[in-house]
Amino acid sequence: MRLFRTLLYKVTAEDTSKATLGRLMFKLNEYCKFGLYHDDVYPDEEHEAVTREAVRRLPSEIYHARNFRHIQAMQLDIQKEYLPENQWTSYEDDLKNGRYLQPYIKEVTAELKEREDWEKNHMK
Repeated sequence: MRLFRTLLYKVTAEDTSKATLGRLMFKLNEYCKFGLYHDDVYPDEEHEAVTREAVRRLPSEIYHARNFRHIQAMQLDIQKEYLPENQWTSYEDDLKNGRYLQPYIKEVTAELKEREDWEKNHMK
């Protein structure tokens, strides 16, 4: 743990604010090097049904842009390459546009909870 803190202080110039740590984690994740957003790599394993339904509900423009980014990232990974640095997803862009799936996930989760509550009360 001490080594991690020392490394963290060196990298962040002793600024351990939430924004600085977020920026550091963003760079460590490396999905930006493939041009991906945060929600492009959203984990499906835990809530696969919720995530699939949220993706299904995306507007077609966002859905197709997501698919393009996935295909581009897979192609780059196969070639063992990254995008040129000027095409990487920036931290600010990821914060602004990278959480596009979250409203749909919240909506689907709320609907599932409502259904579960209704079934508890009406399916006795």
